Amino acid sequence: MSITANAPPTVFVAPSLRSVLVHLGPITVEQNASSPIAMERGITTIFALPVAGVPGLDLTANFFAGHRDTRLGAPPGSAAVTGGIRWRW
Repeated sequence: MSITANAPPTVFVAPSLRSVLVHLGPITVEQNASSPIAMERGITTIFALPVAGVPGLDLTANFFAGHRDTRLGAPPGSAAVTGGIRWRW
């Protein structure tokens, strides 16, 4: 004699970006249309996570999408992803 149990499959909802960001902490999202590089046009989006132990210090992830206006034959579009730290005073 064998006993089997049939249970309905559990459905997990895919996490949204908002739920992931809330789990990580107080992340701020900033957008900037200016660039520190000459003749570069585009949008930079910055995600900043404050470091709890050091007031004014943020861990950052920067995403750039746009183009460079050069005469040297640069590709029409460019993208960059950088990360680092930022000190606010």
